[in-house]
Amino acid sequence: MAAMRADRLLSLLLLLQNRGRMTAPELAAELEVSVRTVYRDIEALGASGHKGALVALDVKTGGVLAMASNPSYDPNGLGNQATFNRLNRDEENAPLLNRATQNGYPPGSTMKVVTAAAALDTGRYRPDSRVSGENGKVISGVPLNNFGSESFGDVDLTFALTNSIF
Repeated sequence: MAAMRADRLLSLLLLLQNRGRMTAPELAAELEVSVRTVYRDIEALGASGHKGALVALDVKTGGVLAMASNPSYDPNGLGNQATFNRLNRDEENAPLLNRATQNGYPPGSTMKVVTAAAALDTGRYRPDSRVSGENGKVISGVPLNNFGSESFGDVDLTFALTNSIF
């Protein structure tokens, strides 16, 4: 599933990079599919049982297109004090915590997408270009670690993005 998401992300990055070569209806149709994918991913987050957040932003304006936090709750029940108290006491799941706006997450994976987009934009890299997947690369004096501190050797850009390598 992660590989499929990375492939979709790389496809969307390439689509946006080549948007000048597409007609407006073609671009609109492709973006509509992407928006549906975001909402499907939001539903998958809720069904997964994992705690986390998903935020989709408009690349031109920075406006929020979609936002989700999991676990969530039905806000219609908050008028009932017993329901509110139960949700508020649930320290393990913290459903009243909006993880999209009230938690701080390191921007690592976000920056990996930005880095990949910048690499593709230069024209020097393609999704199948080889990059170093070694752990602990020092950039500007700071060692950057892969997820799980795992080293991979040379990998293609798609594999790197799928496995949170850079």
